[in-house]
Amino acid sequence: MPHDPARDPSEHLRLHWGEALADALHRRVHREVTRNDRVSAVMVPPDWYESARRVNPAPEPQSWTSRTGRDELTRILDAVEYENAHAAITRYGRPAALLIPANWYRTALDAESASHRKVINKEP
Repeated sequence: MPHDPARDPSEHLRLHWGEALADALHRRVHREVTRNDRVSAVMVPPDWYESARRVNPAPEPQSWTSRTGRDELTRILDAVEYENAHAAITRYGRPAALLIPANWYRTALDAESASHRKVINKEP
């Protein structure tokens, strides 16, 4: 059976790598990366990641160039999914996007919304 990139979302990400990085960096898009019909990682913008790390501690991300990130995507996704690693993808030496574990992402979103609720409910 021939390989079908349309049925392999991580392969789709590899094929549209530059667009995905631009979406994260310029359009602030959060992109779920699925493998085997489940979310294995989330690609997020660098500024969102830094603010999320303030309320939800995370390890220092390992840095990968854009080209190496694309070429080693399977290995990076394995590390993110199975070892809870965080990977910074750089363009021209600056972070363009980060690949983070889906469970850390959900925890960060929960912590972020709890933080916002505290500010909103704060009495004068």
